[in-house]
Amino acid sequence: MTLSDRGTRLVDLSLDMTNQMPAHALFPSPTMIPYVTHEMAKAAGLGEPGDPMTYCINYISTLEHVGTHVDAPLHISAEGASIDQVSLECANSRVPISLIGLLSDKTLLVGAIDVATNAVETPEQVAAVIGEALNHADAERIQPCTNCGLAPLPRGVAVGKLNALGAGAALARKRFG
Repeated sequence: MTLSDRGTRLVDLSLDMTNQMPAHALFPSPTMIPYVTHEMAKAAGLGEPGDPMTYCINYISTLEHVGTHVDAPLHISAEGASIDQVSLECANSRVPISLIGLLSDKTLLVGAIDVATNAVETPEQVAAVIGEALNHADAERIQPCTNCGLAPLPRGVAVGKLNALGAGAALARKRFG
């Protein structure tokens, strides 16, 4: 049975977030800065050879109070649900992995696979990222993953990276308990 079968209607109240869109007077507007444009991705040869698919990446700085609240249940009630998982790009990132120490109540998706390169990581490299994350958070809260989606990568590379992720996680369990 689907929601529509039960007479339930979902309404998407989301607003498109844009650079410097209006925000509450007490809060800053979001800032969006292009990091990689489609043209840059194409020039770098990202995607499958001969496939014109490219992607863009933007740096986005915002508060959850911009547009539709991403934490609406918690925002309305102290007993409401909150965002309890945070995904961090840790492999070959400029983001200090030590920041996960600030997220003591979150499940941490630790990006141990760099999707910005076709180079396939070794299990040892993956285990090293996980080991560094373990310096800042308990193992029960760490879930190794890719930095982002694998769609721009050739299929063989993506499969190799996923195999390395699995083997690296197994190696980390063996090394770090």
